[in-house]
Order: sequence, then structure tokens, then C-alpha cells
Amino acid sequence: MSSTPVKVRVGARISNIRKRLGWTQEVAAENMKLTRASLSHYELGRREPDLETIAAMADALNVTVDYLLDRKIERQRLFMQWLDEPCPAIQAELKAKIDALEARLNGEKQHA
Repeated sequence: MSSTPVKVRVGARISNIRKRLGWTQEVAAENMKLTRASLSHYELGRREPDLETIAAMADALNVTVDYLLDRKIERQRLFMQWLDEPCPAIQAELKAKIDALEARLNGEKQHA
């Protein structure tokens, strides 16, 4: 991860997106329901926005909070994929339990 403080990276991202949209600080601040001075402090990294403000900024700029925070989506996706993949030991335990239940059900069917 970058050694640049989060508030500086977030500020740079906000400024970059705002400029690409052709918005002045006044227009962006109005869309984010902030004062122009607050937006300027955030963009310059003098202040760090709280979570509610970051969410409002992301909504106004039509980007994700992860994008504003420069989060590594690929790393997160791989981690979530890893979490979704079953552990071999758990798979073996579940298979044994399923086999035992099926055997029990088959035994009950034969007695009925």
C-alpha cells in the first residue's frame, strides 16, 4: 500500500474526478452538500472526511467508496473467492455426514 496518507490520496482522487467532470469546487461542493471551503480542505489533504461524507462524495461523483479510498478491488475479490472455496477438511466432514444421513434414510425406507 502507498506510504501517502489516506486523506491525501482521497483528496487527490476527489480533485481528479471533479476536474474530469468539468466541475468547479463550488459545483462539486453543492452536489456533495458541503461548503466549498470544506471540499478544498479535503482535496488538499488538510482534513480527512468522515464515512458519511466519503459516501456522499462517492454518490455525487458516481464512483464507489472503494474507488475513492483507492482500495484494491482485485485483492478483495480474490480474498472473497478464497472465502467461498470450501476447505477440504470441511468438505470431507460434510460428505461423511451426508453419507451417514443418506444411509440412515435408506435404512428407514427398507424397514417401511
